[in-house]
Amino acid sequence: MSVNDEAEKYDRHIIFVHGTVVLGAGGNKGKSDPHGQWGNYVQPLVVEHFGVPEVNTHNPNWVGNNNTAVRQAGGLVVAELLYDILDANPNAEILIIGYSHGGNVSKIGLNHAHHEMELDLSNVTLLGTAVPALYAYQLSVSTRESLNYHLNFYNNHDTTQRSLALIGSSGSRVRIDGHEIGRAQHFATNIEVQRYLPRGSSVRPVAPHEVMANSIDIWRHYMLAEISRAKGWDRECD
Repeated sequence: MSVNDEAEKYDRHIIFVHGTVVLGAGGNKGKSDPHGQWGNYVQPLVVEHFGVPEVNTHNPNWVGNNNTAVRQAGGLVVAELLYDILDANPNAEILIIGYSHGGNVSKIGLNHAHHEMELDLSNVTLLGTAVPALYAYQLSVSTRESLNYHLNFYNNHDTTQRSLALIGSSGSRVRIDGHEIGRAQHFATNIEVQRYLPRGSSVRPVAPHEVMANSIDIWRHYMLAEISRAKGWDRECD
């Protein structure tokens, strides 16, 4: 690895934005650590694959409640993190990975960073996985055009995503370039994941939603290659 390659590696940042934290009986959070949605191996896999140092790996702490106000507040957390990174290094390469409503929190943050903070987002890529498509959470035209890339991954067995997506899914089967609205995102590169946890009597209905965050098989087969193509990042080592 050359000196320039080494310097480039340390300009890479990955922001993992977790989804809604489900409340259990008595109001207790179903996951004490919301970042556990990435599983024990997926986040380390992505970070190691692209050679991103620990100091450049970020897990913004948004509350995770299932309501608009909390998601709006979470978006500000993401925007402030983007500001800090780009203030320190305007040429930093940033990948934001948003799972479920974490993808919508990310879009809120990007809109705020672009319009209110006037940040240059040309080196920022958004990757959404299992993100419910809602009119209330869309990238503005100018934010969308300022980004490096927007990737969106979904699978057709994910009933959680469809039930939360209130635009055009189910009966009408309206399509975006062949992808069903409610799963697909407008003006993104939409990719259907066909490796999923099969449904069955022993499988919880939410499982096909969860695997979009925590399945190493899915990340290796789909996401890593698309990140490489979108950002021009070679993997750290073979």
